[in-house]
Amino acid sequence: MLRTRLRPAVLALFSLIVAVPALAQISARGRIYLPNGQPMMEVMEVELRSEDSRRPSEFLFTDSKGWFFLRGLRANSRYTIVVQGDGKAFNTTSEEFFASPHVVVYVHLKPFVQVKEESVAHGVSVQQLQHEPPPKARKAYEDAVAALREQRYDVARAKFQEAINADPLYVSAYNELAAVEIAERHYPEAETLLRKAVEIDPGAPHALSNLGLALNYQGRHADALEPLRKALQLRPRWVAPKVFLGIALLETGDVTSAEGYLQQGTSASGLEEAMAYLYLGKLHVIKGEREKAIAAWENYLRRDPDSMNAVNVREMLLRLRAAGSGQ
Repeated sequence: MLRTRLRPAVLALFSLIVAVPALAQISARGRIYLPNGQPMMEVMEVELRSEDSRRPSEFLFTDSKGWFFLRGLRANSRYTIVVQGDGKAFNTTSEEFFASPHVVVYVHLKPFVQVKEESVAHGVSVQQLQHEPPPKARKAYEDAVAALREQRYDVARAKFQEAINADPLYVSAYNELAAVEIAERHYPEAETLLRKAVEIDPGAPHALSNLGLALNYQGRHADALEPLRKALQLRPRWVAPKVFLGIALLETGDVTSAEGYLQQGTSASGLEEAMAYLYLGKLHVIKGEREKAIAAWENYLRRDPDSMNAVNVREMLLRLRAAGSGQ
């Protein structure tokens, strides 16, 4: 897949106003245990679902020992905790509970069981494997990929379009053509292509991830949340969408959830890793954590020193350091 250069709008320091929810009626805590009975000893994401259809799912992170904390629960209402499987040690697991004072929710993860659909090639859904493009479409696609390697983007665009014309169900061609459009900052055009790809195959993880990226670029961060979450449900350990989701969450005001994803994103490679540090710096500024912001932005500059963002980050670092020295 073509890797696009992620270049978000230049950051500005500002105070983010987050809506404060109503006082919680009930709080709860819980802990995640591995299939062997040992407590989970790493940060994990959990989803909280409510029986009240008006309350959307909430996503939060455990601490490093598998504990999670729930607030704002309605007394005597039923909720479900969902932990997505990792594809190696455990399967997706859900645990129902009723909110009551002092309730503790224990989630014992189900042992991993190989499912036939999980054996598909990396980044390819079952539906895509079942679809065989005709030779003309396949040849055009391969020519486009070769043109990309030589950085002949106009030729690649034309060949990907030729592949689509020869096979209107060619999901990979839609995705790769969209990646070219993203690289050239044609974000609405990329969105159109990616929505078509997802319409053909709702289980195409690369198309879902790139759709979230295209929406982020257009400033439509709330719209980006759904495709990015779906991409991660399909590929839970895929790091790049975690960076994009962290950015979308931060820009929609969910600072707490954003931090977990961006921290995980620092294990990415290339520009995604740089972007995780860039937005972690912004997050720490919002939280008033000056030293953490400085450390995050210093890490960013080591990874992407020549961008327009780097120019602005250097200026903001000067301001943060001056504020710390009392100048």
